[in-house]
Amino acid sequence: IEVDPSTPMMISIAYPKGTTFELVAHAGWCDEDTTEYSCTHKFHQVDSVEEVRSSIGNTYNVDAQGVLTVRIIQTPKTFVGRPEFFLPNYSSVDRDGKGYAVSRFERNGIRLPKYTRKNYLSLETSCDSTDGVYCSEFPPPYEPIVCSPGFKQTGYDICTKE
Repeated sequence: IEVDPSTPMMISIAYPKGTTFELVAHAGWCDEDTTEYSCTHKFHQVDSVEEVRSSIGNTYNVDAQGVLTVRIIQTPKTFVGRPEFFLPNYSSVDRDGKGYAVSRFERNGIRLPKYTRKNYLSLETSCDSTDGVYCSEFPPPYEPIVCSPGFKQTGYDICTKE
């Protein structure tokens, strides 16, 4: 993922009602947890999508219909916490103290985050199953609400006043 630290990138995925979740962030180039840094971090559930949006990226929400929502952030390649999970910005220092936690490319006032290899978010689910592999139920139809009240979606990422 290449995402600016200030961007609240979100993803929502519909699951069958009653599905339970465990989400864990993993740093790709982290040798071991220490008292100063952590290599993994287990996410916690919050009560609303707005809480996920305004979080530091370590929360998730599951609504009454079974829709899971997570904020996607770019974590440093060598740790996910100091030792607590944190949302790095362009000033955050890397674990070795020699570089930045979020790698970037900069030229002529334009700054782009660089892809961090090997970091990942694991998502484990549990649901009612008749075969031990797949959920017995299908997720409900899901139509995301993209725009604020009083606006309608007129493009992929455009909302205009109704």
